[in-house]
Amino acid sequence: MSWVRNELVPALRAAGLQVCLDVEDFVPGRDPIQEMTRAGQESRHALCIMSPDYFANNRFVQLEALSARAGDPAGTQSSLIPFILREVDPPLWARLIPVRWTTPEARPTEWKKLLRTLGAKNLDAPPPLAPVDAPTATPTPVDAPDVPRPRIEGPNDLPELARYNFDRTAHRYLRTLGVGKAMQAGNAERLLALFTDALAGRVVARERPKRPETWLDAGCGTGLVAMLCQEERSHPAFQWFDDCGRRIGIDYAPQMLEIVKWLNEQVHCYTDLFESDIRSCDPEVLQRHTGLKSVDLIVANNVLHWLFGESAIRLALATAYAILDRNGGCLAASIAAAGTGQLFRASYAEELAKALDEDTRDKWKRHLENPIGLQSLDSVIRIAQECRFQITSGHLEYEPIAFESTDAYVEAARGYGEEVFMAPLPESTMEERDQLWDRIKENFRDRHLQATHGEARYVHDQFMIYIVAVRRD
Repeated sequence: MSWVRNELVPALRAAGLQVCLDVEDFVPGRDPIQEMTRAGQESRHALCIMSPDYFANNRFVQLEALSARAGDPAGTQSSLIPFILREVDPPLWARLIPVRWTTPEARPTEWKKLLRTLGAKNLDAPPPLAPVDAPTATPTPVDAPDVPRPRIEGPNDLPELARYNFDRTAHRYLRTLGVGKAMQAGNAERLLALFTDALAGRVVARERPKRPETWLDAGCGTGLVAMLCQEERSHPAFQWFDDCGRRIGIDYAPQMLEIVKWLNEQVHCYTDLFESDIRSCDPEVLQRHTGLKSVDLIVANNVLHWLFGESAIRLALATAYAILDRNGGCLAASIAAAGTGQLFRASYAEELAKALDEDTRDKWKRHLENPIGLQSLDSVIRIAQECRFQITSGHLEYEPIAFESTDAYVEAARGYGEEVFMAPLPESTMEERDQLWDRIKENFRDRHLQATHGEARYVHDQFMIYIVAVRRD
């Protein structure tokens, strides 16, 4: 968690405490469980930072905590200290007196208690800044809006169908995911870190981006990227975010934009928000809405692959180039890459093909093979260079995601991409779709069990492209 690394650990060290942190102190190449054991043996106390995110994604949370408590089963030495960062119902093994960080006015007292318990040398050390609190209320209405479905003639209409898809599912980001879940989005966090590295010159490249004073979040969705920037901004490397006098968010899905506008009234991430598309937000559109003709930074997190084809991606990158400052303006983008979810895509393609006649199958052949527009690193870099960008960094990363089962993954995939996945069947009823998704689940489950020799848990193979590119005329 970035808050632990950037806020809590520096505050503890400022109090004169030695801190063991896995990302800093675990030895590469060693068994992680052995490293947890070593850390527990060499530490007097273990802080268990609790939030809903802590228990997500099947992390080794129980093993970490029980290892810390093994030497103090009666709980008399404060070997394990629960630190409740956001409201959560602690499991039985964590029913100890906690440090509560959920009430702002109580934080100074809770911090003093923690420092005394840990035996800190400097009890006057200031507490860490609180993370950006996710709003607990939800905007109304949260029911799915009655959005007219666009007429889909073929694969060229997929970007417009994706826009409809996100309009339809915008309410689910608050109902099922919750705004707080945005804080664990690794793609956006990684993308921001790569841009910051490039800005600081930690990337060996011919062109470095300029320090941004204006930035544009292209495809801002529910405000994830800006919220991450808010959370990171106390870290010296992220000072650039506070220096940005204009922070602009655009999204092509009106319902998504309504959510981020509501959110922005509470946490003030953006100075400007308006409906637009990265393909059409040219200098004229930008100036009409903001008075600016260019920006210093464009962040496009998980946006470009939803344009599907090279021609649409080329238009988006050419438009981005046109609104970037010509003396070091930077594009930072994360893009879902080819190779992601191959087993699931095989099940999806097989079952959907059975539901289509031969002509429709031929028409949608490429979509069946690649329903969410996965791209290759080589093609993205080539298109960016054709649009005159200088590539500062561009690479592929493997970021697996664990699910309890294949069924859980299929439900998640359906939740965020129902309309896009069902594009070849525009007239299908909800009952027909339910039956088709059940067949996809069964097919996928069988393939996975066969490939893993009966393992129920599913690890989704996710590959991401990260690219940082500069305009320098």
